[in-house]
Amino acid sequence: MMLCKYLTTAASAVMLSACSLAPDYQQPELNVFEQSVAASQEHIAALDWQSFYQDEQLKLLISIALDNNKSLAIGDLQLQQLQAKYQITRSENWPDISVNAGVQRQKNSLNQSSALMPEYSTSHNVNIGFTAYELDFFDRVGNLQASALAEYKASEFAQQTLAQTLAAQVASVYFSYQANLYKLGLQHDLLTSAKNKTRVAKLQFQQGLLDESEYRQAVNAEQSINIQLSQLNNILRNYLTELQQLIGYDENIVLDKLTANFNPKQLNALPAQLPASILLNRPDLAQAEQNIVAANANLGVARAAFYPSISLTSNLGFASQSLSDLFKSNSQTWAFSPQLNLPVFNFGRLNAQEQIAELQQMVAVKQYQAAVENAFTEFNRQLNNQQMLLQQRQLQEHVVENKARQLALSQLRQQQGLEEPTIFEENQQALLSAQQVLADLQAAYLQSQVALFKVVGGNYEEKSDVLARLILE
Repeated sequence: MMLCKYLTTAASAVMLSACSLAPDYQQPELNVFEQSVAASQEHIAALDWQSFYQDEQLKLLISIALDNNKSLAIGDLQLQQLQAKYQITRSENWPDISVNAGVQRQKNSLNQSSALMPEYSTSHNVNIGFTAYELDFFDRVGNLQASALAEYKASEFAQQTLAQTLAAQVASVYFSYQANLYKLGLQHDLLTSAKNKTRVAKLQFQQGLLDESEYRQAVNAEQSINIQLSQLNNILRNYLTELQQLIGYDENIVLDKLTANFNPKQLNALPAQLPASILLNRPDLAQAEQNIVAANANLGVARAAFYPSISLTSNLGFASQSLSDLFKSNSQTWAFSPQLNLPVFNFGRLNAQEQIAELQQMVAVKQYQAAVENAFTEFNRQLNNQQMLLQQRQLQEHVVENKARQLALSQLRQQQGLEEPTIFEENQQALLSAQQVLADLQAAYLQSQVALFKVVGGNYEEKSDVLARLILE
């Protein structure tokens, strides 16, 4: 037993005194953040998705997607695999201790049998020990463990990025569906107006007040609106199908029961100016950072291969020909076998392995810097798009106001007999068309806000409490 205590103490001392050959992690230079604008980073970092989205239906759909989407489920299973892999690597810090027991009965040669060697013999043995336990002087096992842990963390951040992408897709499709559902109502109004215009044009044509070409033009306009109405219905069905796939074909949710709710207040608008440093909250950047940590650890493993390694094999037990004497003190056995392995000649293999590890570490750093620059470019692009769409929406709102005023004046002139009914219908159709354009711009603006929320690393870790309330029933 004193041998086991000695070996355990020695192994612990070796692990505590291990010298790591991996480079220390250093934050790569990020010059892009010198262009950051001033704003309150704390306020933006605290904004999660449940406070960002204001539409309860959308919150429920995102919650279901985060819980039920097949791509996310696959990512969760792969994450569990990496967690198990890390646990396996971590276990290498300690010897694999096993207990063995056995009995052997054999017949000896008659030519060799004597008083000292009977014709039949039996042996019993019990032992406990470990085999090929590596003393980690140069932290090879420690760096393998650090690499596995960094790989697990990187995969965890990748899963968060996937959740962000999924939620943004659900929100974007949902807003497109709501916008087209609103446009469908406008299209029905357009069709009603077109039918009225065709009816008036037909009467005027029959009375000789309108030539046939103008009458046919009114008929064609009505048919075109009918075609657009059919196209809108098909677009809506496609959006519902896409939403169904994103939420994982949940049989408890009937998307046809989604109520119409389309307005610019469906989101808690992000501030007009944001600091570029907020991008460091993005999980894809954290993933790239963990890739550097893993590459550093792998470089330490490659460097440790140049140095000698020591492994230990040891066991302690009992052996006896008689089962009744097996655990007596004179039946005790032990074995201790250290082994030294020193690389001498390998035809440049270890040098090549170290070079590969160094290059992989350099690649990881460049990939991190490239990811930050791409995020910064995407951030500026989304800010510019948001500003452009906001201006276009405001201008289109003025157009709608002017069209509405023009329609009111047309109605007044018609009531006074100063204007033909067809002119009033044309003005009404112009207003409805302008409202449809405004709906498209509003949807695009909402989608740009969703994209910006994803770009700045919006938090989707917590599922919405509305998942417990089936508001779509």
